[in-house]
Amino acid sequence: MKILLIRGPVIITVYGECNILGVKITNQRICWNSTKILPIEKRDNTKIHFGGSKYSIYGIYSSDTALGMAIWKDILRSIMDLKYKKIVVIGASDSGKSTFSLYLANKFIESNLRPYLIDADVGQGDLAPPTCIGSAVLLDQKIDLSMIKADQISFIGSIQPAKNEIRIIRCVSKLINKSKPHDVCIVNTDGYLHGMGLYYKLRLIEKIKPDCVVCLGDNNICKNIKKFLRQLSNWKCSIINGRKPNPIIRRSSLLRFEKRLNTFSRFVNLKESNSVQIPLKDVKSIYYRNRFYLPYYSARNSLQLNNFRYVLMKSANYNLLNNIFIGLGSSKEKDIVNGFGLVKNFENDILTILTTCKKFDSIYMSDLQLDFSV
Repeated sequence: MKILLIRGPVIITVYGECNILGVKITNQRICWNSTKILPIEKRDNTKIHFGGSKYSIYGIYSSDTALGMAIWKDILRSIMDLKYKKIVVIGASDSGKSTFSLYLANKFIESNLRPYLIDADVGQGDLAPPTCIGSAVLLDQKIDLSMIKADQISFIGSIQPAKNEIRIIRCVSKLINKSKPHDVCIVNTDGYLHGMGLYYKLRLIEKIKPDCVVCLGDNNICKNIKKFLRQLSNWKCSIINGRKPNPIIRRSSLLRFEKRLNTFSRFVNLKESNSVQIPLKDVKSIYYRNRFYLPYYSARNSLQLNNFRYVLMKSANYNLLNNIFIGLGSSKEKDIVNGFGLVKNFENDILTILTTCKKFDSIYMSDLQLDFSV
């Protein structure tokens, strides 16, 4: 078995059989539009043709280079044999968390199970745009999470988990409680593990109470988690330490930025967006920096409204509102968004928003300004 690493966009034509993230590919053509690096496990007699002008091949490696899915075969066997129902995946950046999570989901589907996957990486997620958490019940095997339409999306507002830990924990817990019917749940987390990052992961584990935590890479993190869980006795949880892929290819900050921008472009369609004006008094709630404001007029919340109006006016004066990325939702479904857009202006208590969303009464504001012309 040989492992080939390729970066798209590329058209892959397989003559014979290969495996991609646990999915068996036989005599098929695949369009890989992502700029992420794709590991292809091929048999010696399998031929693969690549088409396109922008793809990059990083080489062909033997299976002992710790690049294929075989490095996780023992973890997979343990999870399947012990029939774990709720799994949290933890690890530093570039430790293979997203790859492992999708591989595990594909293997569950192969066993006729319905995995529910929560992509809780607010900076480099795929099921939802950056600043958000996405979740979906997977019914078919996929080689890329970007091919999946999220069932529900929660809005955090930042690409940094730091200072948003409580919000993330709350939203992950809510997504689990409101999920569609499924057989097993997989929670993929971000790479924030230093300082308060580990404490935040421990609190996430304590809140959602998984029966298995897979820790990729750092064995010390695994030991700290085990030490923490020994102090708790209200549920049983297994800790599994797994290898991370060989860091032959490291993602640069430029590649991370490019991936983030590509993910945003999937959710913000400027060509089909319309300019919508909505008076502040018609908005039921506005979320900004871990706080909900109630913008409608009443004596009870006039101070809160004035505080938020001041924030908006100050941002508008300094052009900080221009192209701010926002989520749009309904006040009947708090923390869940069903559309996205960009703020273009705030004047005379009227917000001007560029969006494809036709019906909303709640606005979730991020700290991120998007300029797709860059």
